[in-house]
Amino acid sequence: MDPEVDVYALLGVSVEASEKELTKAYRVKALQHHPDKNRDNPDAAKLFHDIKAAYDMLSDPQLRSDYDDKRRASIAKRQRSDALSGQRKRMKSQLEKDE
Repeated sequence: MDPEVDVYALLGVSVEASEKELTKAYRVKALQHHPDKNRDNPDAAKLFHDIKAAYDMLSDPQLRSDYDDKRRASIAKRQRSDALSGQRKRMKSQLEKDE
């Protein structure tokens, strides 16, 4: 599975989803994207595998906790980067204006 993929989005559940909600979402997605039902889609097997891996990760409390920590850190990093980008843009525009 691609490490950039949000497993919650892949299963279509919220971060606060319970085990019951995870199981229900997994079953729906697995049936929807099963390779036998999507013979004309060459990516169906990979997507089905990714859905299974996402469910396995979120159904294990330790793996889910580790994933949540990494996800929070990634979001915080992206927000800091965006904030810095905004500051840099303002500084650049101010410098260009001053010239």
